Amino acid sequence: MRFPGAVLNAEPWLQVYPIVGFPDQDICDASKGAIQEHLTKYSVVSRILQQRQTIELVPLTHAFYSYNGKDYDYFVYGTENRVHTTKYPSSCTVL
Repeated sequence: MRFPGAVLNAEPWLQVYPIVGFPDQDICDASKGAIQEHLTKYSVVSRILQQRQTIELVPLTHAFYSYNGKDYDYFVYGTENRVHTTKYPSSCTVL
């Protein structure tokens, strides 16, 4: 699933290096793991022609509310303000 957002890094290279110094260490760890897995899986039996890593920043708001005495939440994401929730309190239409 692609989310509308700002692309930080989309340059294709023959071989990319792990992302370092990103504010979220999980992103750095995922980058390092993906590169290592790709090299392990493909460099022995085939030649890697090009690699690319992309980081996209997606606007995200987590909203909380109460309805009929019960607590609920939903997410508004992307530049198009799409809505995601795991449960609606009742039948409704989201515009």
